[in-house]
Amino acid sequence: MTLAERITAAFTAPGVEHWPVYATSVVMLAVVLMLLTRWIQSRRGGTLAARLAEVSHDRLSDVVLPKADDGAIHIDHILLTERGIFVIDARDISGIVFGSDRMHDWTVMDGGRRYTIGNPQADLYDRVAAVTLVVTDIPVEGRIVFGSGADFSKGLPSHVCTELELIAALPKVSGRSTQTRKAFELEWQKLREAALIPTQG
Repeated sequence: MTLAERITAAFTAPGVEHWPVYATSVVMLAVVLMLLTRWIQSRRGGTLAARLAEVSHDRLSDVVLPKADDGAIHIDHILLTERGIFVIDARDISGIVFGSDRMHDWTVMDGGRRYTIGNPQADLYDRVAAVTLVVTDIPVEGRIVFGSGADFSKGLPSHVCTELELIAALPKVSGRSTQTRKAFELEWQKLREAALIPTQG
């Protein structure tokens, strides 16, 4: 008996309740489609590092800078772009995200999981402030960047975007030298010298 014949026999056997089989099939199909969609999205856009390289002359990743008060702060990425410096707080979160500027906690619903994360905006402001302590003659902006798996169906809070939205908003540079880069070079060098790479311990 072939596999197709076995499946047909399982669905048509007398006295067999078919709804559990149907329900299981629907759930399995939904999971396969979800995984396939995420895989296609990741293949289409490439890695975050590759995307950032398209719009930045230079990049510092996984660095620590001194804060205005005592202590230091970790920053995922700092980009030198045509628009100045961009401070990136990267969030690898999938699912529907409910958040706003005034909410202390944001809710994430990912399939059957539901959990909360602290509003990341205050941390982003601290990271931008740490950068502006070092550089003074260059524009500094910050963004909280979510991957393509995040869905802000109720609207994006301030300073929040997806990876693709960030890349679309910034001019592509692809390593070419420009007058803008030359104008920002001295300030960028100050930032490179101030940034520390945390040691693994």
